[in-house]
Amino acid sequence: MMRKKLKSIISYSSLSFYSLEVNNFFRLLKKNFNINFLLNGSRNPYKIKEISKFNDDDRWLIMSEGRICEQNWLVCTPKNI
Repeated sequence: MMRKKLKSIISYSSLSFYSLEVNNFFRLLKKNFNINFLLNGSRNPYKIKEISKFNDDDRWLIMSEGRICEQNWLVCTPKNI
């Protein structure tokens, strides 16, 4: 029987004034998880048919995620399952 691996997705920001904590966090994660990074990409609200009737301001507001700084995601897959 094949067992599915559980994955966790963690949002993080790479703020430099937390560098010691961030490095420690990654060190601890890497002991037990394979880590893949999901990074932000470009967005084009004009390619989404469902919001085509909105004005420009509303289209871009829909695309915004309201974050105070750039954030990325970690996909963590356990090494031993």
